[in-house]
Amino acid sequence: SITYNSYLYSMMTWLSEHFNLDTKKIIGIDDITDTKTIWRCLAAELIGTLLLVLVGTGSCTGVQLTSGDVVVRIALTFGFIIATMVQCIGHVSGCHINPAVTCGLLVTGHISILKAVFYIIVQCVGAIAGSAIVKVMTPEAARGNLCMTSLGANVEPMQGFLV
Repeated sequence: SITYNSYLYSMMTWLSEHFNLDTKKIIGIDDITDTKTIWRCLAAELIGTLLLVLVGTGSCTGVQLTSGDVVVRIALTFGFIIATMVQCIGHVSGCHINPAVTCGLLVTGHISILKAVFYIIVQCVGAIAGSAIVKVMTPEAARGNLCMTSLGANVEPMQGFLV
């Protein structure tokens, strides 16, 4: 354990010297020690993700995709809920409301590792809670596949996977 820790320390020191990296900033200990701010950010991400899933998937529950009007309505619903969440929580947490967005910001260095981990956890909890609310609110007869993504009529599984 001591050898591993000294190796890790020397590697981080080398990286910070050669690439001008601030390892404390990359890990993000300061981000999570300010408890009032981090809890506000986490609550905003949880509520934002919950509402995105609730409103977005709720808009396509029990819908038969027989016309283009339905697809446009669903797309506009997702667009409006994202725009609303950006206005409501963007100034608090950055309004990632999606683990993929958080991962992208982590890779590009716009968010620290610890903050990204906490964001992803609350985003997953928010998505699960939003899905549970949609399931509880939707009558049994209207559930069907409950917004499950499925392949088109003439699309093979491998084609769907590749696309």
